[in-house]
Amino acid sequence: GTRGVTADTSVVERMRITSAGAVGIGNTSPVAQLHIGTGSSSLISGSADELLLDSAGNSGLTIGSGAASIGSIFFADSGSSASGILQYNHTDNALLFGTSGAEKMRITSAGLVGIGTTTPGAELEISKAGSPVLMLTNTSAAQSWVQYVGSNDDFILRDSTDSRTVFRVSGGGDTYFEGGNVGINTTAPLAKLDVRGTLRSDQ
Repeated sequence: GTRGVTADTSVVERMRITSAGAVGIGNTSPVAQLHIGTGSSSLISGSADELLLDSAGNSGLTIGSGAASIGSIFFADSGSSASGILQYNHTDNALLFGTSGAEKMRITSAGLVGIGTTTPGAELEISKAGSPVLMLTNTSAAQSWVQYVGSNDDFILRDSTDSRTVFRVSGGGDTYFEGGNVGINTTAPLAKLDVRGTLRSDQ
């Protein structure tokens, strides 16, 4: 018949191992390989049923590390013991995120986010060899992206649907807008360049 092993203290069951090998602590019907808490099968996914921590109230998992150490969660497969990485560095209180075995993003103790850099100098810093791109996507219309081209110190706003450059500021070439009128001190320019106020030119 069906058999299991139970562990009792003060005549109250504390742990159970079912005939299927599932371990329940605090419950008699574990729905994961290790189930800590009272819970039910509605809380578990078949693709992630090795460990379940649950409670009728708040629930959590704590990883304790030394004050100058690192707490880690690694995502492994047959080819790597750390394909995905989630780490908290207690030395500088930074939270690190990694893919393919390497850090890709971090949040510093000051709340600065760095992508491609371990020392972000602003709320969001994206660093890449070559020309980093920030893409802004409208799911119901066209996409646009903002790009910095280091070779000419160019700052570009581009429509990705037709690769049209809408706006370009260049440190070594032309600066221009494409399409429409440009207004300075007005939100309704009436000409290609409409300046409301004093215009000064000095050569």
